Amino acid sequence: MIVTAQPGVDLQTEARTYFERKRIGQILECLVTGLTFSRPEDPLAYIEECVHRLRVGDLPDGKSQLKWDVFIPPPLQSSTAIAASLPRPTSVKKPKNAVPPLRKRPAALPPMRQQGIDLPVVGGEKPLSKRSAGLRKGDAQNGLADAANHGNQTGGGGSLLSKPLPPIAHEQPVTATTKAQLSPAWDNIVFVLGGPGCGKGTQCVRIAKDYNYCHLSAGDLLRDEVATGSELGQELNQMMKEGKIVPMHVTIRLLKEAMERAPPTFSGFLIDGFPRQLDQAVAFEEQIRPCKFVLYFECSEAVMEKRLLKRGETSGRADDNMETIKKRFKTFLDTSLPVIRAFAEKGKCVQISSEPAPEEVYKVVRKSFDAPAPLNHPNIVFVLGGPGSGKGTQCVRLAKEFNLAHLSTGDLLRAEIDTGSAIGHEVEGIMKEGKMVPMRIIMGLLRSAMEQNMNTPGFLIDGFPRAMSQVVEFEKSIGPCKTVLYFTCSLQTLEQRLIERGKTSGRVDDNLETIRKRFRTFMNESVEVVEWYKQKGTVIEISSEAPIEDVYQTARKVFVQEKRLDHPNVNFILGGPGSGKGTQCVRLAKDFNLKHISTGDLLRAEVEQGTEVGRIAQDIMVQGKMVPMDLIMGLLVKEIKNNFGAKGFLIDGFPRSLDQTLAFERVVGIPRQVLYFKCPLDVLEQRLLERGKTSGRADDTLDTIKQRFVTYENESLPVVEHYRKAGKLVEISSVPPVEEVYKNAQQYFQDASSAPSEHARPFDGRNLVFVLGGPGSGKGTQCAKLVDELHWAHLSTGDLLREEVARGSELGKKLEADMKEGKMVSMDVTLQLLLQAMKEKSDAKGFLIDGFPRTMEQAKVFEDTIGRCTFVLYFSANHEVLTERLLERGKTSGRADDNAESIAKRLKTFDEMSLPVIQHFARDERVKEVVSEGSIDEITSRTLHCFEGLD
Repeated sequence: MIVTAQPGVDLQTEARTYFERKRIGQILECLVTGLTFSRPEDPLAYIEECVHRLRVGDLPDGKSQLKWDVFIPPPLQSSTAIAASLPRPTSVKKPKNAVPPLRKRPAALPPMRQQGIDLPVVGGEKPLSKRSAGLRKGDAQNGLADAANHGNQTGGGGSLLSKPLPPIAHEQPVTATTKAQLSPAWDNIVFVLGGPGCGKGTQCVRIAKDYNYCHLSAGDLLRDEVATGSELGQELNQMMKEGKIVPMHVTIRLLKEAMERAPPTFSGFLIDGFPRQLDQAVAFEEQIRPCKFVLYFECSEAVMEKRLLKRGETSGRADDNMETIKKRFKTFLDTSLPVIRAFAEKGKCVQISSEPAPEEVYKVVRKSFDAPAPLNHPNIVFVLGGPGSGKGTQCVRLAKEFNLAHLSTGDLLRAEIDTGSAIGHEVEGIMKEGKMVPMRIIMGLLRSAMEQNMNTPGFLIDGFPRAMSQVVEFEKSIGPCKTVLYFTCSLQTLEQRLIERGKTSGRVDDNLETIRKRFRTFMNESVEVVEWYKQKGTVIEISSEAPIEDVYQTARKVFVQEKRLDHPNVNFILGGPGSGKGTQCVRLAKDFNLKHISTGDLLRAEVEQGTEVGRIAQDIMVQGKMVPMDLIMGLLVKEIKNNFGAKGFLIDGFPRSLDQTLAFERVVGIPRQVLYFKCPLDVLEQRLLERGKTSGRADDTLDTIKQRFVTYENESLPVVEHYRKAGKLVEISSVPPVEEVYKNAQQYFQDASSAPSEHARPFDGRNLVFVLGGPGSGKGTQCAKLVDELHWAHLSTGDLLREEVARGSELGKKLEADMKEGKMVSMDVTLQLLLQAMKEKSDAKGFLIDGFPRTMEQAKVFEDTIGRCTFVLYFSANHEVLTERLLERGKTSGRADDNAESIAKRLKTFDEMSLPVIQHFARDERVKEVVSEGSIDEITSRTLHCFEGLD
C-alpha cells in the first residue's frame, strides 16, 4: 500500500499526528522497557503477550495507565529500583514468555510520615550534601533514563494535540549554548517539591524575592498558556477539562521557554511543583540542565489535610475538599516521592519540615541559599601563560621554595575522578563527551582545596582563570587575587616547544593542529583576563623565552618581599582638572619645606634631557597612548629615593587610577594623608574655559575638557573612595577664593610639622620586627635560630624585666615588689627597658622584639617614640596544636601555667589582645605569617624567607 500525504499536509507532520493520536510512542516505550528488564528468551512471544494484555486492559499490578514502566517487574518498582547501585538482573534466567503477574493494590497506603525519606541530617534539618551530581543516563536508574526519554507523556490519557511540539532533545540539545543559558542562573536550578498544603508556594515567593531567583510554576505556565487563547492553549484547556495528563514534552518546553525569557540578572530558578514523576526529572536534566538540588518540604498528612480544609473555607477551589485531598495525597505518594528519593540518593535533596510557622520554616530554608562567605585569603596568585610557556614547571619550584599551595584545576578534576565520587563520575562523563566542565564544579573543587590549606602563606593557582566569567565568579565566591604572574612567550617558541614535547609526552593534544587551536582559545579568552588585571595593576609579566633557571630567578623575586621605601610623610594631592591643586601645592611645599613632585613634570624633564626613558615616553605620547605605569612608578621611586631626607612629599595629581594606587603602596608605602580638592564640574568647566583664553593649552577646549571629566570620574574618583574608606582622605572645597582654600589646607600640614622629629624616634628606619604568636607557637625557638643566621639582636620584654630584677637596681626592686603583689608592669617601664636595651645593642643589623606589643596602645606608643616597625612576624597555629604542645611541655617544664585550664585562658587572652594588633599591621601589609606546624627546621626555612630583601 502506498501512503500519500493529503494535499498541503506535510508527511512528517501527518505521521507525527498519527503517532500522537494512537499513542504509538507510549506503546513502544513500555514494550522496550519491559524487554530491557525481563530479557525473555523468546522476545516475540513476550511482545505478543504484552500486546494482548494492553488490548484487553489486563495490566500488571492492577495498573490502569499506559506508562513506560508498566511491564517492569514489581520488585524493580520499589524505592530501591531508583538507586544508582542496583545491579541488572543478568544472572537470573527468565522463564519463556515471562510477563510480570498481576498483583493486587494494597488496601491503604501508610501516612506520609511513615513514608519519610532517610536523609542525612545537617544543621538541624536534612540538607544538601556538599558534593552532588545530576541524574544522568544509566546512572540513577540503571537504564530507566534511556527508557523514559522515549516517551512524551507523564502518564495515561494520551495527547490529542493535533500539532504536537517536537521533543526538546531534537530541537535544542543540552550542548547548545544559547545566550540565555550563559547566565549563571542556569547553574542554579532548584526543584521545589512537597505534598499539597505543605506551604512550598509561600516559601518560594520569599526565596525569589530575597535571593533574586526566578519563580516558575509548571501549573501557572499551563494556565497562562490557556489564558492566551492560542491554539496550544485551547488544546491544553480541552485536555484538562477531560482530565487528561498534559504531555511531558509540552510542560518541559513551556518551562524552558520561560527560563529563556527571564532576564540574565536572575541568580537562579525555583521550579515549583516540578518534576512530579521520575521520567520528568530525567528528561528535564538531560534536555535542559541538571538541577542544583531539590528543596523538599516534608509535612505530615494530618497537618496538610487540616490546612487544605481550612483554605477551602475561603478559597473557592474545587479541589479543597476531603475526597479530592485524599486523592492528591495518594498521587503525591505514588509519583513524587520516588523523585525525592532519587535525588536524596544522589546527595541532592534538602529536606525541611514545613510543620512549624512559616517564619520558622523560612529561617531554615535560608541556610540552603545563603552563599558561604568568601575565603579572602590575602595571598592568592593566578599563574597564567600560553600553552608551553612553562608555568607549571615554575609553579612546582615556587611552591616548594616558598611553602605555597599549588593548585591546578586539571589536577583537581583528575583527582576527583579518581575518588569515584558522584562529582567525579559526572566530570568523567562530561570530559569523555568533550564538553566543558561546569563552572560550579570547578569553583567547588577550588574552594574545597583552598579551605583545606588556609594556613598556607599563599596559593599558586595554575592556568586559572581562563575566561572573564571565571574571574567574576572566583572573586565573588572565593575572593580577590593579589597578583597575576603572567609568563609571556612568542607563539613561535611555544609551538616549537609543544611539538618537541609531543615526541615523547604521548599527549594527544601535542600535535600541530590541536596546538594552534589551543593558541586561538588562549588569545581569545585568557588574554582578556590578563588585560583586565593589568588595569588593576596586579599583573607581573615575566618572559619565559629564557632558559628555565633564568626564568625562575626572575619569578622568585616576586615572592621575595623587598623593603618598601616607607617615608613617613608622603601626601597625595588629588582633584579634578581646574580644581587648583597645583597652585596649592606650590604654596604648601614652600611654607612647610616639602618636596613637590608632579609626574607630568618628571616626564617632561626626561623628554627634555633626551634620556632613554624620555625617548620611550615621547614616542608613546606622540601616538596618543598612556605612558605605562611601571615607567611612571620608576620615575617616582627614583625621585623619592634621591630626596629621601626631605621632611615630606606632595605628590601632585597622582595616583590617577586604582592600579597606580595599589602599585605605589606595594613599592613605596602608604601615604600619610590624601588631600582631595573637591569642586563641582560646572565650576571646573568655567575655570578651564577661562584659562584657555590665555593659556594656549590645546586641552583647554570644551570637547577636551568634557572628555577629561569623563576620564576623571571613571578612573580617579575610585581612588578618592579607596582612601575615604581607609580613613586617609581630607576633603577640601576648592570653590572659595584661593586664599581661603589655602587656609583650610595648611592646617593639615601644621600638625605634621610639629610631629616627632627623626631625632625623637631614634630607631626610625632601622630593621625593627615584632615577633608575635600564641603561647606554644615556638617564637622563642625561632628567634634563637634567627639570631644565629642573621646576627640580629633578640629582645624579650619578659627577659628584660627578669634581668632588671636580678640586677637589684632601684627599678628592679620596685618591679619585683609589684610582680609579687600581682600588679601589671606599666607600659612606660616596659618601653624604657626596651629602648635602653636597643641602645646597648645599637650596632645590631636589626631587632627581633619578642612577644611585644601585646596591645594596640603599646604598638602606637612604640612607633611614636622609638621607631616604625618594619613588619610583624606572626607564628600561626591552631589552638589544638598549641594546647597539645604546652601540655607535653608541662610534663617536664615545671611551669605552673602549663595545664589545660591556664592554657585555655592564655589562648583566649592572645585572641582578645594580640590578634587585633596583628590585624592592625596587616591592613598596611606589614604582617608576614609563618605557619608554625611541622618540624623546627621546616619552620625555620619558612621564617628565613620573610627576611629576604632586608639589609
